[in-house]
Parts: sequence; structure tokens; C-alpha cells
Amino acid sequence: MPEADPPEPASSEAAPEPRTVIIGVISAPGTSTELAERLRPDLTERIGARLPSVRWVVRFVSDRLVDGPADLSQLISAARRRLIDEQWHLTVCVTDLPLQTARRPVVAHASMTHGVAVLSLPALGAVGVTRRAADALVRLVAALVGDAGQTSMRTPRPAPVVGPTPTCSVAAARSPGGSRNSAMR
Repeated sequence: MPEADPPEPASSEAAPEPRTVIIGVISAPGTSTELAERLRPDLTERIGARLPSVRWVVRFVSDRLVDGPADLSQLISAARRRLIDEQWHLTVCVTDLPLQTARRPVVAHASMTHGVAVLSLPALGAVGVTRRAADALVRLVAALVGDAGQTSMRTPRPAPVVGPTPTCSVAAARSPGGSRNSAMR
């Protein structure tokens, strides 16, 4: 009976470590920070389950980036400055400021150019806020990296400091038609 070939030796090359992406979650002091603290234990795992191609590190900071009333562009600019100062790849702002676009409330907004997303707590309502905020934060991170429901992920690129501001508002729930360009209202 012929002898079986011996097993191949294990490769000496280890699998490459996945790229690490650092997300800063900036929450306004008070209610926003309390919510961020409730989300802290599971947020990294939830983002990793949706976007498994990289290793996610989430850093939490309590800071009122702007004094109200402030518009969305001021909030995005302040968050972008913090992202650069902290050397994060992406940042999500959790604010207690009500945000509007064309006089309509906006729950969340993502600026892919700046690598910044904003989540407005007042627009989430009073019931199920923790769950809805967690779901929105995961969707916002996915929107920032260009994943609108696909299982794969594009690696986030550092956004230019100057230039035009293409933005997208992210829907609280995808419409049945699968539209990616709807506002969270």
C-alpha cells in the first residue's frame, strides 16, 4: 500500500494583523455623555460585527464642541479639528443640540469628506433612545467608510482638510426602496 504524503509544514508567515481604525465618540456633557457611557461596553463589538475588515478602537470623550445655538457646519468643523488634534481616523459627535436642515429635524448627518458624523439626541425621541442611538452610531460609522449595507468595507481614507464638502444624511431606517440618500427624520 502506498504511503500518504506527509502533511505540509505550517507556513512561517502569520496572517497580517488587520488595520486598526480609531473612532472618537465626542459627547456633550450631561445627557449625551450619560448615553455614551451606556453605549461604551458594546459599541466596538457592534461596529466590528457590521464592518469586520478592520480592528476598531473606540475612544470616548466628553466635550461641548460648540455653544448653542450652533449650526451643523459649525459642529462638523469643531469635530474635525478635534479628530485632527487627537489623530483619530473618524469621529462621531453625540449632541444634545437639535439639528435642522431646511427647517426639518435631522437625527444624524455624515460628512464623508471630513470623516465626521453627528447624532442629535433630541430628534431620537424619548422612547428606546439607547437602542436607537446605538443603531444610528453603527450606521453612521458605516456611512463614513462608504458602506451602505454591503457586507464588505472600504478602508477609510483620511479626509482632506480643505475642499468641497460632499455630505450625506443617513436614514434612521432604510426605506423599502433601498435609498441611501435620505435624511434621518
